[in-house]
Amino acid sequence: MVVSDTSTNCTVGDVTFEPGARNKWHSHPAGQILMVTAGVGYYQEKGQPTRLRRKGEVGKAHPGAWSTGTGLRPGKA
Repeated sequence: MVVSDTSTNCTVGDVTFEPGARNKWHSHPAGQILMVTAGVGYYQEKGQPTRLRRKGEVGKAHPGAWSTGTGLRPGKA
């Protein structure tokens, strides 16, 4: 899914937004690259606007930034 690259020192994760699922505020010291593999949900970094994310989208969490996510129920997006 991602080509090895020594210029990026962060975690890469795939996220599935299950309907109604939530995660707690958390951070990744080196940042994170998120690939949405299923579902629709909201992603937010603390102090920033909430962003809608859909299957197939890729996003980036900045190093040390606190973030959270919520999966939307069908028909809510």
